[in-house]
Amino acid sequence: PWMRIIADVVGLPVARVSEGDATLVGAALATATALGMTHRIRPLADRPGADVIAPDPQASAAYDPLVGAHRRLYALVQELDDKDALR
Repeated sequence: PWMRIIADVVGLPVARVSEGDATLVGAALATATALGMTHRIRPLADRPGADVIAPDPQASAAYDPLVGAHRRLYALVQELDDKDALR
């Protein structure tokens, strides 16, 4: 259910993988990419066996009006965080 909600909210397909080391693979991929290293690390979603969950168009459309409210919330939280950093 959680992956379905994510797919619906972002309006994009989400790949669910069963590999237990997803965090390690993601960290290795991000690090190698950030350092400009040549590597053969493939994102787990690009590997065979990934279960892709497509968003429900009606559910995604229902979340659209909330996008603006969430973006404004992020801006407010960032503003509060910046004020705390100045203290």
